[in-house]
Amino acid sequence: MTTRPVPKLVKETLTVPEAAEALGIGDTLAWRLVQTGELRTVKLGRRRLVPRSALDDLLGGRIAA
Repeated sequence: MTTRPVPKLVKETLTVPEAAEALGIGDTLAWRLVQTGELRTVKLGRRRLVPRSALDDLLGGRIAA
């Protein structure tokens, strides 16, 4: 009997430290980008999360308004 591989789920949002790691920058700079609005986030309860699309926007030069 063969087993099928389980597809890996891709998270649509990252924490700010996870986003910093994905961008190759430090947590402090990532939080500064959040504060200045250059890195878009959403707030869910007490958590501040970065949508993957916000990383694409930042890297593509499209700054959040």
